[in-house]
Amino acid sequence: MKSMILKFNKIIYYEWIIVMLNGLTFFMSAPGQTYSISVFINVYQDTFDFSSTLISSAYSIATVISGISLIFMGKMIDKFGARKMLIIVAVMLALTTFYNSFVANIYMVFAGFFFLRYFKQSSMPLIPSSLVPQWFEKDRAFAMSLSTIGGFIAMLSIPAFNLWLITRLGWDMRGVFGVLFY
Repeated sequence: MKSMILKFNKIIYYEWIIVMLNGLTFFMSAPGQTYSISVFINVYQDTFDFSSTLISSAYSIATVISGISLIFMGKMIDKFGARKMLIIVAVMLALTTFYNSFVANIYMVFAGFFFLRYFKQSSMPLIPSSLVPQWFEKDRAFAMSLSTIGGFIAMLSIPAFNLWLITRLGWDMRGVFGVLFY
């Protein structure tokens, strides 16, 4: 058994698996990106009668605060490790996206923007950005550029997917539960 594992370890280069996982992580950071959130702006305006200035101000303030708070995430990644923090960030992101389907006022929208920006836009890309340099010494820039392809694929596909979901199911949980249970 041990010899089989050693042969497998000579064939598989874990560095490139890390690059693929980083690309997936960059792709999965799409819900917190501006190009993804922007699809919901018109929905918030129509549903809650918010002005675009109010929504943009909430988004901008949430972005600044989440960017400043990123220092704490960096310390937690150093303290607990990338693997544990990636799991925690992914769970928090799932809870945040679920929370955003229930927003009812500008304060809830602001909190949703903050958590989306903090966990997706800021924390999710930080983790792979800190991993690639740990695994690569020689081809570090090449590996980092390959891992960012996931972000470009998300930028091309996620806004259209979000718009399709909004038109098909609605933006809140009533539409999802209506399709699932009625």
